[in-house]
Amino acid sequence: MEIGTDLGPSQRTTPVWSVELAVAGTLAVAGAVVMADSWRVGTGWAAEGPQAGFFPFYVGLILFAASGWTFVANLRAERRDHANFVEWSGLRRVLAVLAPAVVFVALVPWLGIPGNHFHARLVVILITRLRDPRFVVALA
Repeated sequence: MEIGTDLGPSQRTTPVWSVELAVAGTLAVAGAVVMADSWRVGTGWAAEGPQAGFFPFYVGLILFAASGWTFVANLRAERRDHANFVEWSGLRRVLAVLAPAVVFVALVPWLGIPGNHFHARLVVILITRLRDPRFVVALA
């Protein structure tokens, strides 16, 4: 029996191999963008030394190669890890931190950082406390 297959349908999210495939594909695209832009600004060796894109090009190449290797490895059916990537309870805890952070970043242009800090803390408090019935009654 594989790890993660004993979970009920309500606890299963997505298998590890599909998440690794998505991350590897995203990083491969990022590596390709770095290489293309480095090529645009120059990757050669000038009289003064390396051009501006010399080192970023090779960093992008390494990123692209490593991500490509991971992508291809996860496409092979016999190497796929079918374990559950995350349980819903763990995902809820991550989203409880991530959602207010996204709201915080989205509101910075309008509220500024000091004002937004207060609002972000308020959102975190509301999200975490709305599960507690005593808090909801006290809020009402």
